[in-house]
Amino acid sequence: VQPPSTQPAVAPKNRRVRLPKPYRLWAVQALTAIGGLWLIHWGLHQSLQHVNDVIRFVFRWPFQLQGFRVFERPHLGLVFIAGVAVMLASPWVLDRLLGGWYQQNRLSSRVLQQHHTEVLRLLRRVCRQRQWQLPELRLIPSAVPICFSYGWSPRTVRIVVSQGLLDTLTDEELSALYAYELAHVANWDLPVLSGLVVLLCLLYSGYWHLARWGDDRQNAWLRWGSGVVASILYGLFWVLHKVGLWLSRLRGDYCDRTALDLFPYPEQYQHLLLALTRQISADMKQRGHLHPLLGSFDLLMPLSSRQAISPGSFIEQVTISRLVAEDCLNPYRYWLMANNSHAILGERLLAFERWANQWRIPA
Repeated sequence: VQPPSTQPAVAPKNRRVRLPKPYRLWAVQALTAIGGLWLIHWGLHQSLQHVNDVIRFVFRWPFQLQGFRVFERPHLGLVFIAGVAVMLASPWVLDRLLGGWYQQNRLSSRVLQQHHTEVLRLLRRVCRQRQWQLPELRLIPSAVPICFSYGWSPRTVRIVVSQGLLDTLTDEELSALYAYELAHVANWDLPVLSGLVVLLCLLYSGYWHLARWGDDRQNAWLRWGSGVVASILYGLFWVLHKVGLWLSRLRGDYCDRTALDLFPYPEQYQHLLLALTRQISADMKQRGHLHPLLGSFDLLMPLSSRQAISPGSFIEQVTISRLVAEDCLNPYRYWLMANNSHAILGERLLAFERWANQWRIPA
């Protein structure tokens, strides 16, 4: 079903969504923050103790060093202060990282006014209703299909979209995309993940660039050394990424409903999810690897890049109903999604279908 050419700027009054209470989401955010800080503190404490063990082993003759006493003490208070500082500074840190590595720049409202009028109208309507100032809109001049938001309050939030999505999505799909990102702002679910993604971005980018640098070296020792360090960086990324999975899945469930309250056109969210699935899979097939942006910011995206690769590769050969059936009827689906950062794609499509049926919209 092709999306309609235009959507009214004001939502129909009969399309109302009962929003879930935010207490569970806030509790999971707190648990994620506590778990992440404890894990970082434990890793730091163990590493410093091993440094002391190495010092004692190496310098045991002719004189014996006992190491540094400060390395034996717990540093939970320091880790907590550093974690809060990273969370508060995350918008500006990610601005610098994305600007330096991927040439991220501002997306002016004038550009949206010229090419995507309905999208700008949606942004202004939601911000006026919520008494927010218009969030900073950012653009990554790349064909990679990526979109996400980061920040810790409506004043500091940045909504990032790539040029590839601006060029390929319809105005209705872009409206659904920006409504979904605004739903994260409305639910206040960005602070913890924004701070966590700063570390994930540094670790994954370090692993990525070091691994590629090592592949180009002729010296075997350089290749071996860079491979070891890159593996350590990816291991740290993998562990920290697991810390945010529960929060990422839960906030996705909340935002699917909140986004419908902001832009009540469930068929457009279906089109958006399917378009992202196709484009992420096509991008990886063309490059031969997962783009580091998709790997670093997986937790913040509306759809997991890793979950999109498989269905996106065969979605043109099977019907959408078959895809939904495979996801919703697989008896092992909840075990298989243990490492997923987002809910099952087929179940999300079916949930939007139920809302469309309730509102008597063809979807």
